Amino acid sequence: MSAVATAARREADTLNDKAVPVLRAGRHAEALAAFDAVIRLDAGHAYAWNNRALALEAVGRLEESLASLDQAVALDPGFADAYANRAKTLARLGQVDDALADCDRAITLNPAHAGALLNKSMLLLLQGRLEEGFELFGHRWRALGTRLQPRPGRLWTGGEPLAGRTLLIHPEQGLGDYLQFCRFALTAQAQGARVVLEVPAPLETLLRQLHPDIAVVRSGEPLPPCDLHCPVMTLPRAFRVGLSTLPSAPYLRAESRRVAAWRRRLGQGGRQLKVGLAWSGGHRPDQPEVWDVNERRNIPLVRLAPLKVPGVRFISLQKGAEGEGQLHHLRSMGWSGPVIEDLTAHLHDFADTAALIANLDLVISVDTSTAHLAAAMGKPTWILNRFDTCWRWLTGRDDSPWYPSVRLYRQPAPGAWTPVVERVRADLVRLAHPAQGVRHAIAQVARELQKEDMSPGIGEGLPPGAAAAAGHGPHRQGLAARHI
Repeated sequence: MSAVATAARREADTLNDKAVPVLRAGRHAEALAAFDAVIRLDAGHAYAWNNRALALEAVGRLEESLASLDQAVALDPGFADAYANRAKTLARLGQVDDALADCDRAITLNPAHAGALLNKSMLLLLQGRLEEGFELFGHRWRALGTRLQPRPGRLWTGGEPLAGRTLLIHPEQGLGDYLQFCRFALTAQAQGARVVLEVPAPLETLLRQLHPDIAVVRSGEPLPPCDLHCPVMTLPRAFRVGLSTLPSAPYLRAESRRVAAWRRRLGQGGRQLKVGLAWSGGHRPDQPEVWDVNERRNIPLVRLAPLKVPGVRFISLQKGAEGEGQLHHLRSMGWSGPVIEDLTAHLHDFADTAALIANLDLVISVDTSTAHLAAAMGKPTWILNRFDTCWRWLTGRDDSPWYPSVRLYRQPAPGAWTPVVERVRADLVRLAHPAQGVRHAIAQVARELQKEDMSPGIGEGLPPGAAAAAGHGPHRQGLAARHI
């Protein structure tokens, strides 16, 4: 290598190294410009191509990110990080099999690559291969740079009998994760364990309703002596669950006293359909690795304006400054969407939210703890789901083996909320006004028959019960679960 080329490589290395903390700070445009400058100095700089891809992925330019990673591995076929990063981009594009193949390439090059192992676990879970996926899910600790805090007793990951032992189940990650996996406390109890739940403060009162014989301790308070302990998201691995052996919902319930109080607060509301609404997940300031996911899973409230449907009464379930701020701002600007009642000042913890949800007919939410709460209670729950779905919602289906009352509305492409909202609106109209849906179908059939001059008389050719559903029966006839 000539002296000029060597100097150029050193300058490129220096510029690349300076740009990495810029990227980590979330200054994506600035970082992208810096990596482009590195590549102009040295087009063979595989690390710059890899880092450039990360900046592109962070701003949603996925195809360009993929092309940049292709260049990185072409320049350095032994670059394990680049394969692991390409797996992530492929997964966001819905190319799950290709993403798995890249995880395997990274692991072949570096068998201890925590990021690739964690990504592979989540891809396997996404495919419904729960036992394989949860077996690898333990690599999350190294991949996320976190450590288990000391707890009483031995770490339990399955195998050791639970009968007669005291098992401490403790939290990790988000509140929604805890709500989803606390069901396994009942499994442990059924196997003879005395169960102690260490729970985040917002869940304490709610989870005292899980079972009268399960002890609940708020995080940060002294823990009792225990034989064993287990992180809540390790429980599926410990119990070796598969899709056909998941403990199903409902398993959470609201306190009857609070339910009654919310019933009085809401009033009767006539025949209106009462629908809870949440459009934004909570921000986790201590977990920057999920910030970009939060942006993709949340939907700007303004996008929900088409849900203004007669006969539907919306009640906000949205907590958090950002989400609540959107509602207040839109109201001040003359919001043309549905009226959304904001009673969240009365929601002090998840026990209050559960009591409100118990009084609703339906919950519509993005993928957040509110959705998990409603679904764990068995409440009909429609989840507005991003294209690069979380592993727990699987692929190619609009239901959930985790929660029988859930219906998924998936983006057909990254960022495509409009088709999601259109589908929700159509289903909401059918739910609130089942006769309207029948009339639309009748009119469509009539138009087709008129083309052939075969129009039937009134009532001819209609399925049994259609006349009543078209408006001659009760207003809400057909509100049964088949609509949910």
